[in-house]
Amino acid sequence: MKRISLAAAALAGTAVLAASPAFAITTSASDNISVTLTVEELCTITAPDFAFPTATFIDSVIDLTGDISVRCTKDSPYKIGLDGGLNGTVDQRKMISGSNTIDYQFYSDSNHSVVWGTTVGAGENTVNSEVGGATADEETHTIYARIPVQDAPAGDYTDTVTATIWYAGGAPE
Repeated sequence: MKRISLAAAALAGTAVLAASPAFAITTSASDNISVTLTVEELCTITAPDFAFPTATFIDSVIDLTGDISVRCTKDSPYKIGLDGGLNGTVDQRKMISGSNTIDYQFYSDSNHSVVWGTTVGAGENTVNSEVGGATADEETHTIYARIPVQDAPAGDYTDTVTATIWYAGGAPE
C-alpha cells in the first residue's frame, strides 16, 4: 500500500508544481508585419465599329450611335480623343471608295453640335471623365455619327478612326 500512496503523493506534487507561478512563461518577443500594395493607374478602351445602313441615295441625314467603353483605376482622370481617320481631318472626316469620298462626322453630343476630336478644350473637343475621375467600373461614352446629305457614286466606302484614351496626366493640352 505504501507504493500506491507514494505514487498518489508524487502525482499530487506534480500538479502543484505545474500550477505554481514559478513555472509560468512571462517573457515574449514580437515583430511587425509590413503590408504594402501599389495600385497603378491604368485605363483600357474598347471602341465600336460603325456600319451605316446600305443606301442608294444620301438624300437625307443618316445618323448612327455607338458606345466607347472605358475602364480606369478608381479616381483616375482621363480624356478620350478620336482622330481624323485615314482619309480626312477631325474637321472633315471622309470615307473613301477608290477616288470617291463620302463626308461624315463624329460628335460627342446628341445635338450633333460638338465635333469629337483630339484637342482638349477647343472646337475639336475630347470627352473628359466625370468630375473626380473614373469609378473603376466600365463606363460608356456615346459617339453620335452623322452622314450629311450628299451625292455619292455607288461603292463600298471605308475609313479607320483611332480612339485614344489619355490618363495619369498624359492628355495633350
